[in-house]
Amino acid sequence: MPDGVPVFGICGYSGAGKTTLIESLIPVLVGEGLRIAVVKHDCHGLSVDTEGKDSDRFYKAGADVVAHGGDQSFFRAHGTFADLDALLRLLAPHYDAVIVEGHKESSLTLKAWLLSEGENQPPAVAGLVELVLDRLMNRQDAVLAWIREHLARCWLSQPVYAGILIGGQASRMGRSKHLIKQGDETWVEHIVRTVGPLVPRTVLLGEAAVPESLEALTRL
Repeated sequence: MPDGVPVFGICGYSGAGKTTLIESLIPVLVGEGLRIAVVKHDCHGLSVDTEGKDSDRFYKAGADVVAHGGDQSFFRAHGTFADLDALLRLLAPHYDAVIVEGHKESSLTLKAWLLSEGENQPPAVAGLVELVLDRLMNRQDAVLAWIREHLARCWLSQPVYAGILIGGQASRMGRSKHLIKQGDETWVEHIVRTVGPLVPRTVLLGEAAVPESLEALTRL
């Protein structure tokens, strides 16, 4: 699954309440400033366009169609993403979290199962399930707490890099500040040496010249 972007599976048999639950989660999460995508699997096929509309006519003529207007866009393609992981990697860079409805036999590591009437546990085909919810529970609150916990853990696990700004007009000092000497090293060398042990990676922000000792650092 995509690195750094939590993917939450909401699974269960037809009629278990997956769509209703996800529909209730979205406005709460979006209201907290999160960008949320939903991946829905429907084994019965999809009906996502209006008969006779231009976009439907283009699609039925054989083209993949992107329709957009106002603040909305829509993409309709022939075929399917057989590889869920590949689809999630396409979505991940643009969202804070992805919710997957269905795909009960997928290898998602964060998976909740909604029990249907008469069920007391998820089926073996569901694999590892983190959260099991029966019909008497407050499913919305339970899933929101579960999502928030994993989001916080994900955010805290992200690496923090040090970016050192170099260059500029040198109007105040008469020369580039980062090259001013402090003992046997320049200011930029001193900064790199100081912050280096505290972060997994240090990068230089700018195109100005640096001492030879720092030329191997990545520049942005």
